[in-house]
Formats: sequence, C-alpha cells, structure tokens
Amino acid sequence: MPPHLTLYGCAQSSCSARVRIALALKNLAYTSVNVDFGRKEQRGAAYAALNPSLSLPTLVVGTAGTEAAAAAGDLRITHPCDPNRTLEALGTLVAAVAPGTEINTTAVCQAWAHDFCVQALTAYEQLIAGQQQQQQQQQQKPQRCYSVGDAVSLADVCLVPAVWNATERWGVRLLPSFPTVARVYEHLMTLPAFRDDPWQHDSNRLTHEVDT
Repeated sequence: MPPHLTLYGCAQSSCSARVRIALALKNLAYTSVNVDFGRKEQRGAAYAALNPSLSLPTLVVGTAGTEAAAAAGDLRITHPCDPNRTLEALGTLVAAVAPGTEINTTAVCQAWAHDFCVQALTAYEQLIAGQQQQQQQQQQKPQRCYSVGDAVSLADVCLVPAVWNATERWGVRLLPSFPTVARVYEHLMTLPAFRDDPWQHDSNRLTHEVDT
C-alpha cells in the first residue's frame, strides 16, 4: 500500500500549484491542508514543526519536503525524450520567475514584479521557441504543444503556475509577445491536471490590470 500523502499549501501559491499538478498527473490521492497565507499561518508553531523554513508548500510522505520543484521532480511525472533540454527549460523558468513572483516577495513592488515576469517569459520564449524550431527542422514534425518533447515534463508543471502568476496577478499579456509560451499554455490548460487545479476555482484569486 502506498504511503499516505498530505500537502500543506495555499490555492494561490504557484509553488503549491506545481506539486498539486504533479500529483494529479500521477493520479496520486492526497489530503490537502490549507495554510492561510493572509493570516500568516505558515509562521505559526504548528507549521514550523512541519517545515522549519516556513515556506510553502510542504508535502508529507513520511518526512516533510520543503521545495516545490524538488518535490514535483521526486514524483517522476514523466520521462521526456531529452532530459537535458527539460532541465535547461526548467532552470530558466524557475531561476527567472520563482524568486520574484511568490507572495512573500511581491507585496512592495507590483511594477517591479510585472517587469520581472516579462523578462523571465522573454527568456523562456526564446529558449523553447529555439528548441522547437530546431526539432521541427530535424524531425519535420508540426509545432509541439509542450515545452520539451511530446509529453508533459517538469518544465510544463512549473510553466503553468508561472503564467497564472504573471497574467492574473501582475497583468502580463502572453500575446503578441510570447506566442510559443501562449500555444504551450493553451494546450496544457486543456489537460485536467492543469485545468482543474484549485487555483482556477479559488474565489479569492487576485488580479491586476497592467499592460506589458
């Protein structure tokens, strides 16, 4: 019998969303425990006992895991055709987007967060567009609907919450500036693991109207 999974997170945390999406892609059942970021529950003694770093989320599988990308990666959601390309895309996205757009680092600088997202998506657009163009030329296949290869990878799991953050929280528009990211995102949002994530159904979703 597989171990019981408990995910402590927040609907509007993109780090929590990455792990939720990965769990959904693997069809793994888990218990979800909401940590109210607005009330700073992640700073309370009960949560600190689970995760001394006080970061979200925490996935408990016998032991607590504190970093969302690492937790999602441990789930081994897929085996892409080119793991090196996946890691390159993932590294670009997480390094560029994650530090500047999470809830605890953005309260003071909305305009900065918007510009940060634009720069990050520009880098990601150039990377995956170049990779896909090269693959098309080599294999004579139509445009791909994933960041890397022909299936969902960890790069996609991290991309979608980053897009949610950028478009809904900071008003970044995918078109016309990021056509490859937009195409990949639109396809991923047809998949239940992404479409049905609690972020999409949270009544407290935050939005800002800011043009790129």
